[in-house]
Amino acid sequence: MNILLLTGTQMRKNDGWFVFYNQLSHYFKSNGIACNLFNIYWKSDVEDCNDLVEGLKVKDFGTYNTDRNIKDVISFLEQKNIDVIFNLNIPVNYLRRFLYYIKKRKVQIYIFELLHSTPNLVVQNKKILLREKDWHSIISFQDFLKWRFQSVYLFILKQIVKVRIRYALKMYDRIVVLSDKYVIEYLNLAGLESSPKVVAIPNPKPVLNDNILIKKKKQILYVGRLSEEKGVHRLLYIWKKVYLVLTDWELIIVGDGPDRNRCLSLSNKLSLDRIHFVGYQKSIPYIKEASILCLTSNVEGLPTVFLEAMELKTVIIGFNTFSAIYDLIHDNETGFIVPAFDFELYAKRIIQLAINDEKREKMANRAQELVKNYDITQVGFLWKSVFQELKLI
Repeated sequence: MNILLLTGTQMRKNDGWFVFYNQLSHYFKSNGIACNLFNIYWKSDVEDCNDLVEGLKVKDFGTYNTDRNIKDVISFLEQKNIDVIFNLNIPVNYLRRFLYYIKKRKVQIYIFELLHSTPNLVVQNKKILLREKDWHSIISFQDFLKWRFQSVYLFILKQIVKVRIRYALKMYDRIVVLSDKYVIEYLNLAGLESSPKVVAIPNPKPVLNDNILIKKKKQILYVGRLSEEKGVHRLLYIWKKVYLVLTDWELIIVGDGPDRNRCLSLSNKLSLDRIHFVGYQKSIPYIKEASILCLTSNVEGLPTVFLEAMELKTVIIGFNTFSAIYDLIHDNETGFIVPAFDFELYAKRIIQLAINDEKREKMANRAQELVKNYDITQVGFLWKSVFQELKLI
C-alpha cells in the first residue's frame, strides 16, 4: 500500500505529522503489510537535505487546481502506484478541480481528509479573538466591521464552513477526526445527523527514545508556538497570580513565534519574576524535568505535547476550549480542566498541584496509564479497520 501525503510545504522526516504516519507505516509493516509514504507539495524550504520525505514538488505555487499541477500529480500517482491520498492541511477550496480530476480517473484512488484540530477551529478561534479585541487593536475598516457586527460575521462564517464541509463530504472517501466528540461537532457543522464517511482516529503518542524518568523540578511549563491563538498571554496573567505564592517555582516558556515580543513586553509590564523564555528547543528534556504542563489556547485538536507530558508523568492543565480535552483529562484524576477563561481557578489549580507532591504523583501515574490508549498498536488497529472496510488491505 502506497500513501501520498498532500501538503503545502515539503515534509521532513522529523515533522510531527510525518512522525505520526511513519509510525503507522511501521505498524503495517510489522503486521506483514507493505506500506510506503510519499509527499507532494508546492513549497520547499530546503533543497538538499537527507531528512526530506521522498516526493514531488509541483510547478505552480499555492494551489493544486492548475492544469500543470493536476497533470504532474496524476503522473506521480501512476508512477508510484498510489493507493490512498491523505490531505493533511490543504483547504478544500484549494482542491476543487484537483479532486474532480482525481475522481474522474478509471483507476480508483481513495482520498482522505485528516483534520488535526477541532472541526470548529475557524469559527471558534475567530469568536474568541473578536471577543478579546478592543478599539485600540483594530487596524482596518474591515476589522472594525467584523468587531462591531460580530454575530453577523460569525453567522456568515458558519455558513461558509457548512458549505465547505458538505463539499468535503461529497468529494472525500473518509474524513478522519481526532475524537468521537469531533465526529459529532463535524456533523453538526454540516447540519447532518450521521455520515459513514466521518471516522474518529486519534494521533498515536510519539515514541520517546529516552523515557527514563528523572526527579521532577519545581517548574511549570508551556511548550508550543507563541502565537495569538495559543493564548500564551493568558498564562502570564495566571503566573502573576501564582509566582508570589510559589516562591521557589519557575515558569518555562519553550517555543517561538509572532507573539514572542508581545509576551516579553507583557512579562515586563506585569513585573513577573522567575519566568524564562528559552525559544525554540527540543521539548522532551524540558517536559521530563517539569512537574506541571499548561496550555491556555483558544482551541486545540489533540495536543501532542499533552500525550508526551502524560507519558513522562508531567501533570497537565488546560482550558475546556476543545472537547477532546475530556478524552485526555479526567478532571482531578489525570489532570485539571478549567472553564475558559477562568484565570483565578487556573491559578488555584496550579497552586493546588504544586504544594501537594502526593496528589501530583497520583495524577501523573493515572495519566501515564491512560495514555497507553494512544499507543500505535491501538491507533493502528483503528486505521487497519478503515482500510479493510475499503478493501485496501
